[in-house]
Amino acid sequence: MILRRVALAVIAGVLLGVASRIVMRIIGLLASGTEGFSWGGTIEIVLFGVMIGAPIALFFFLLRSRLEWPRPWAGVALGAVLFAATALRPPPSAASALAGTADPPLATAALFAALWLGFGLLLEYLHGLTTPHTTRDVSST
Repeated sequence: MILRRVALAVIAGVLLGVASRIVMRIIGLLASGTEGFSWGGTIEIVLFGVMIGAPIALFFFLLRSRLEWPRPWAGVALGAVLFAATALRPPPSAASALAGTADPPLATAALFAALWLGFGLLLEYLHGLTTPHTTRDVSST
């Protein structure tokens, strides 16, 4: 069970990194309208997604079993907290990347909100894959 959760946490981190790369590419296109791509930058963003996303996922898996919130509210709450943390204190790499562009702030905020809410929902789904489902006998009520 633990190994499976670790594997799912790493997968979640990779997906976070890939989604972050897509979001950053869209922001770059909105800001400058020019095409540009580097494998080095892409690998850096995906690895950063794993370094940030996997520990968050493991922490979520640990706490989610103890929360009695109905699905998907724990994932939504996590996504909202992560978005707020990113908005209040962006990572240095994101701050430096956006500093040189004519940043469209509303689009950037919407894309990162969608990224973090999607990550929270993904973790909710992955947690469901590692948790035995119980059914309630409704005939006895």
